[in-house]
Amino acid sequence: MNQPDQQPPAIYRYEVPVDDEWHQITGCATPLHTACRDPRVVEFWAWHRPDLPARHFRVFGTGHPAPEHAEHRGTALAAAGHLVWHLMETRTPEAPMAGPADFFQPGHTYGPHLIRFRCDAITTHPATGERQALGWLRFTDGTWKAGHLGPKDWADGSWAENTAGARP
Repeated sequence: MNQPDQQPPAIYRYEVPVDDEWHQITGCATPLHTACRDPRVVEFWAWHRPDLPARHFRVFGTGHPAPEHAEHRGTALAAAGHLVWHLMETRTPEAPMAGPADFFQPGHTYGPHLIRFRCDAITTHPATGERQALGWLRFTDGTWKAGHLGPKDWADGSWAENTAGARP
């Protein structure tokens, strides 16, 4: 039974941006439901109690690499089902991802000094099997353009990963 000065538990709505970052949320229990009304944010509902410890959540797209230690907390569809986001939780948000890759990786951002490339998916040519990284190019003036990069782009060595400091 609640003490007279305690607030009774209630279900709250929480938001986690789709931004390749871990977000600390305090006062929430394990998510009960996830949804997405805005493709840039995944929402979840959970019991709220101010005395609960902080939890760390991050959104990953389908096919994007996620740390093995992360626990799946829900899936939400955005953009009429064209985007599928997965809400993950970890106790160690600083944990490193897997080792170096041999090609662009979904969920990672790359860039030389003037242009950045955010990789959202990898596809293969139906006849040749050649990989193509699909995503968004961001230019110095802040504009974005959909684009794709292939094996030659990866091999030239100018696309260094900078996911940690990137802001889509």
